[in-house]
Amino acid sequence: TPPDLSGAAGWRAKLEEYARELSAAWRRHPWLPSVTVGDRVMGPRETAWPETALSALTDTPLTERERLDAVMMVSHHIRATHPAATQGTQTWTDGSAAPIMRDLLLLNASRFPLLAATVAIPSTTTTREFGLLALLDGLERTITQRTHNNGDEQAASRPDPP
Repeated sequence: TPPDLSGAAGWRAKLEEYARELSAAWRRHPWLPSVTVGDRVMGPRETAWPETALSALTDTPLTERERLDAVMMVSHHIRATHPAATQGTQTWTDGSAAPIMRDLLLLNASRFPLLAATVAIPSTTTTREFGLLALLDGLERTITQRTHNNGDEQAASRPDPP
């Protein structure tokens, strides 16, 4: 069942809720990420997820295609940062293998100095949180610029006052 985004105010809060709900659904059903890839027909429940996320962007100046691209970026980011047990991902600072990986990097700091320096510092955010913030900040900048530019274009098209 797709998330209910009606309780969130604004497109950004709605996409944040969408990302949280998608992540939670994949934690509850760990097999979902692997069966929801590739060229295939999506069922109505799965199709309802991006439809719901697209509804968060309807009042933005993004084009329909850009709205879909934004939803896909958020969805792909959640997929890419799914726990390390998911094939094709590697988390450096969280998960059950993190202490072992951190210790190995620190023991081999001369070979991997940048990674060793990075993992030696405790992180206040996860890769998922940081990436989602960066994605949404970029969308916000684009939306703000478009909104501002649309206002300028509308003002320019109005006749000058007498």
